[in-house]
Amino acid sequence: MTEISSGDVIRRAPGQIDTNIEGEIVAMHIESGRIFGMAETASHIWSRIDAPISFGDLIEILADEYTIDRDTCRSDVAAFLIQLREHGLIEISNEVR
Repeated sequence: MTEISSGDVIRRAPGQIDTNIEGEIVAMHIESGRIFGMAETASHIWSRIDAPISFGDLIEILADEYTIDRDTCRSDVAAFLIQLREHGLIEISNEVR
């Protein structure tokens, strides 16, 4: 999956743990042992996907919060989410569970 559509649902994957250290998230994929540090904006996105959310809703929320145009927000957030998916930290699907 290289693109994310508005209706796709973003959810944290099982098999990962995370913690907040001084305002930044550190997440670990248990199976691979990979650790990921997330700075302020990435940590904020991570907190927004604590519960499953559609990509479209996530973009609306973030674009309003950061006062950024939706196309830029969509592109930047999609790139970040795809990285998280590639490392097993989230799942992206077109179905609600």
